[in-house]
Amino acid sequence: MRIKGIKILSLLLLCCFFSSAQKKIGVKYFENDKQLAIENARFFLVTKKDTINLQIIKGKIQVADSMKDNFNLFVELQGRPLKIGSYRPDMFKELDEIIVGHITDFSTFKRSWEFKDTYKFGEGYLLEIPDSNSKQEIIYSLVVRQVNVSLISDFKQYIPVFTNTYEVL
Repeated sequence: MRIKGIKILSLLLLCCFFSSAQKKIGVKYFENDKQLAIENARFFLVTKKDTINLQIIKGKIQVADSMKDNFNLFVELQGRPLKIGSYRPDMFKELDEIIVGHITDFSTFKRSWEFKDTYKFGEGYLLEIPDSNSKQEIIYSLVVRQVNVSLISDFKQYIPVFTNTYEVL
């Protein structure tokens, strides 16, 4: 009887380990240059058959492991949907962070001296907005993925790679 209890306990611990090992992607919301609570945004994905609302739990979202179809990821900000990108489930799990935001005042952003029409905000995030002088209000998404750029196999060096989308309101 004692051995059976140990087997059940081991099985439960193994299940808990695998459920916590699933990749969760951090999400942040910015209003101008200030980070606010992510509850102001609604994330959902669209497949060929269905629209699925994603729950934000402790600032992270996750796509179910049972998901096999390609999908489009959207965020709804200020009542307007913005397409973040198109993904395969395995590719989506490689992402590190998704940042979404709403800009009404570009003067709060610091311009990057390296790249034209690029702004720095938050913890070193870069947002490129072509012809930003002619835009007054936008919503945007920024997807961050750490990429290994090391040429030596024993040493790993990662740099963040950003892809972004924006829409003028």
